[in-house]
Amino acid sequence: MTMVLMVNSIDFSALSEQEIAQEVRNKNEKLIDYLYNKYLPMAHSFTKHSGAEIAIEDVYQESFMVLISKLYDENLNCKISTFLYSVIRNHYLKAIRDKKANLFQDSHEFIDVEDDLIEYEEEQSRLDNVLNKLAELGKRCQEVIRQFYLSSKTMEEIADDMGYTNADNVKNQKYKCMKQLKTLIHG
Repeated sequence: MTMVLMVNSIDFSALSEQEIAQEVRNKNEKLIDYLYNKYLPMAHSFTKHSGAEIAIEDVYQESFMVLISKLYDENLNCKISTFLYSVIRNHYLKAIRDKKANLFQDSHEFIDVEDDLIEYEEEQSRLDNVLNKLAELGKRCQEVIRQFYLSSKTMEEIADDMGYTNADNVKNQKYKCMKQLKTLIHG
């Protein structure tokens, strides 16, 4: 069963990006809480791969405030998730660089961040490509992939949320969706 936050008969998950921006400008705290919790798993995905001991909650809070400020002041030119991912990644990389700088401060070693920035830009380009190709998949595939990779849900939870008869069916669906996505990405 999919958990949808409803307040005053508003299904936040059904709002368009423009409607979300308008609700932020209206200072809808329930929507802001909903967005915060919706994208929090995205921030935790950074710690799975880096091994760096960075306070991801602090990084996420700073990044989320940038998003809210951006939504409050103007409309985004990209999806909310894409913008927030970029900001989180940028803040996360900055936190790693700052941590490295503190480690080497006493030894006066130079830390070359140019390679990190080039790698970041390449990774961002790959991410944008994946997100564009993901949007070409069917809604069911998009949801399975989103729940598994961004929300870190188990196959059993996804089966329950999406009405599959069992976790094995979800696993098969995810495999087919990922194969389809890889074909789109790599041609």
